[in-house]
Amino acid sequence: MRFLGEVLDHIEKIEPKLGGNVDIGAISSLSKVFLQLNRGLPKQTEYGLADGSPFYLLDAEVCKKIAAAEHEQILNASVIWDEESWRETGVNRMDLAGFLLDLAALCNAAQAKNADVYALLSKQ
Repeated sequence: MRFLGEVLDHIEKIEPKLGGNVDIGAISSLSKVFLQLNRGLPKQTEYGLADGSPFYLLDAEVCKKIAAAEHEQILNASVIWDEESWRETGVNRMDLAGFLLDLAALCNAAQAKNADVYALLSKQ
């Protein structure tokens, strides 16, 4: 692919993805929820959109742990994640559980392909 637009079209049409109003702090806190560590910070890549929205590479260990988690463990993690990052935001805990279940499926698919998981954090 020669242009960013082609890459984004490919991502939108072919690659598995999920959406949500999640910021870098919330994504970073997943390492505390799943690894009980404050280390799984996503790494900003050199790539992004023209508006400055950056692509981040998610921590591989966090993704492995999320992919390996049982359904009930993910639901329990959503409660911890709510207390860790979302307490005062008014975000519905059920939405967090759904997001984590979708993220687990995405991480599981990435593990099967020996691929990385990236996040695009929009500035819009």
